[in-house]
Amino acid sequence: MKRSNQKGVALLITLILVLVLSVMAASMMFLAQSETWSSLNYRLMTQARYGAEAGLHAAANYITNPATGYPGIGASDPITAYNINVSPVTASGNPVVLSSLSGVSANYPVSSVKTAFAGASTGTLSAGASSVNYTTSAKLLSMRQFLQCGNDQPLTAQLWKLTSHGDITGVRNAEVEVSALLESHAVP
Repeated sequence: MKRSNQKGVALLITLILVLVLSVMAASMMFLAQSETWSSLNYRLMTQARYGAEAGLHAAANYITNPATGYPGIGASDPITAYNINVSPVTASGNPVVLSSLSGVSANYPVSSVKTAFAGASTGTLSAGASSVNYTTSAKLLSMRQFLQCGNDQPLTAQLWKLTSHGDITGVRNAEVEVSALLESHAVP
């Protein structure tokens, strides 16, 4: 029998196979880690969005609640204080804004309404081990007044642009901002 002249080819093939298996194992570990972070990011983003939507609902509830009064209606907040012929509606030459968002200043003519809105449109929700914070702003885009049929009582219809910011702070931060239009209907 004659011995073949391989001179270490088996060792070279073994080293190549070990290298390929090592690269595959490292790829699988990276894939598992990136899937975990991706799932965490999706969960945090979803929770922050729910918080932002809760802020929209809180602002809408404040604006449409008869107990707090519709802004721009009443003796302490007369419609004559507003320029309703432009969009957005202005008071003292500035757009009418209610806000609890940082960076957006509220310039509503009645300070008690500004304070009440800031308190009503800010909050924290519990989401598992973390907390979701939300803040909201509202800009008055249009306002019109007309007389109710039959009793000549003035009715006011308003259109507000609501913007809400939800955020979670922690190992990975998440921030979401949503906006919606809110129209108060007045039936003549």
